[in-house]
Amino acid sequence: MLIAAARVLTAEEGADPVPRLGFVEVTEAVIGRVGGGAPAAPADVTLTDGYLVPGFVDLQVNGHFGVEFQTADAASWADVARRLPSTGTTAFVPTLITAPVDSLVAALTTASAFAGDLPASGAQVLGVHLEGPFISPRVAVRIIRPGSPTRPRRRSPRLSRLAAACSGCLRWHQSGRARWRRSTSW
Repeated sequence: MLIAAARVLTAEEGADPVPRLGFVEVTEAVIGRVGGGAPAAPADVTLTDGYLVPGFVDLQVNGHFGVEFQTADAASWADVARRLPSTGTTAFVPTLITAPVDSLVAALTTASAFAGDLPASGAQVLGVHLEGPFISPRVAVRIIRPGSPTRPRRRSPRLSRLAAACSGCLRWHQSGRARWRRSTSW
């Protein structure tokens, strides 16, 4: 598919940051080429107003369109994923707000049952962000220090319950030289 637009903003290295006439070529849902000026072939879609920009990635979405992820079922998650592209969002991280561990376990258990079945045509779920006191260094134990083995030395019972609830979807990621943080991914 060839999309032409009066104003295209790209993230190309060395690209002119001022939106200008341009085009985007998409093949099998992947951007293959971005160019300035009019396309050599007739465009399949021509946008005469607005801007054509790269998709947005929203790193904390507590809910949207009347859906709160904490209590949402599979159909509600799918509805949000399907509708987010209308806002320009192509990928997102649903957030479960601070809540008792039992509530978070229930939400993660529910989400892990259908996470792989969300619509491919919608915004991509990149993982789940957990808010809560269980990530406090005073409550949760130290997980990893630089130079130590990559496995935790010990793990908070709360974190173990959360990890079990999402069938092992919790991952440990380095966040800087000497600091580590916990995040989830599917």
